[in-house]
Amino acid sequence: MANGDDQRRICLIPASAHGTNAASAVMAGLKVVVVKTSSEGNVDLDDLRAKIEKHREELAAIMVTYPQPMACSKTPSPSCVNWCTKRVARFMLTVPT
Repeated sequence: MANGDDQRRICLIPASAHGTNAASAVMAGLKVVVVKTSSEGNVDLDDLRAKIEKHREELAAIMVTYPQPMACSKTPSPSCVNWCTKRVARFMLTVPT
């Protein structure tokens, strides 16, 4: 990593994410850790928090796609994004074109 955080090699990606998210993370040299989602595709916030804490020292990014492939219309809440950005190097919200 550019700022010397060489140990940060994990990217959290929701189970409902499109396969290109994981592929992009792997191509960037990251290890993908999947975060549980509901049947509607919403991120399981308890699982997200647990995985952030578990991988805190190695966490490079969280990648979330909006709109989600399962047609979920919810965006991550500002409080969720705030909470995440205080604990991770990058929070990526991808928007397909």
